[in-house]
Amino acid sequence: MPLWQMLALAIMAAIEILNFDLLRPMLDLASPFLYTLFALNYLAAVLVGIDYLVLLLGDPSDPRLADPSYQENNQILVNCHQCCALVSQKSYHCNTCKRCVDEFDHHCVFLNNCIGKRNYSTFFRLLLTMLAHTTLNIAIGLSMCLSLDDSYKWVALTYALLSFVVFLEIAVLAIFHCYLSFVVYKSTLEVLRGDTKKPPRN
Repeated sequence: MPLWQMLALAIMAAIEILNFDLLRPMLDLASPFLYTLFALNYLAAVLVGIDYLVLLLGDPSDPRLADPSYQENNQILVNCHQCCALVSQKSYHCNTCKRCVDEFDHHCVFLNNCIGKRNYSTFFRLLLTMLAHTTLNIAIGLSMCLSLDDSYKWVALTYALLSFVVFLEIAVLAIFHCYLSFVVYKSTLEVLRGDTKKPPRN
């Protein structure tokens, strides 16, 4: 498992452990507002977990690698010398994953998987659910920091601060991908290569 992926999982695990650590004192406060925040937060955590697993285990490869007879309308095929296969002209060979990815966007070090045509929408949804999850984490942490006695305040404050750091990182990534998808209509790879503007994605 790569270092960045281990780091991402460790931070996510730390946040969830602190979340459960705050559950017992929260129940003692008997606050309907906090109950609602916790319920929404657990729902967001489940959605984050599902999307993360889908991206982690999914295969974004060009479908022609598995099925050479696969056809799409008006697609120009090119030969990939590394994969030894005909693939879409929009495919790009990832040197980390050792495979061609249809409409390659980037290789995500936190997922240890490529992001392309087949999983970009799931990746974008993961960013949005993580933003919701970390926002709720911050709200819970700050609310409980004001409500709890000193013995638990440090847990709530650590929880809020750690969530805020993750929120900032995810927010920058989400804004960048909104800019790519809705303003310049390019992939991350095309921006890095300096490709000219193209029409909106279908």
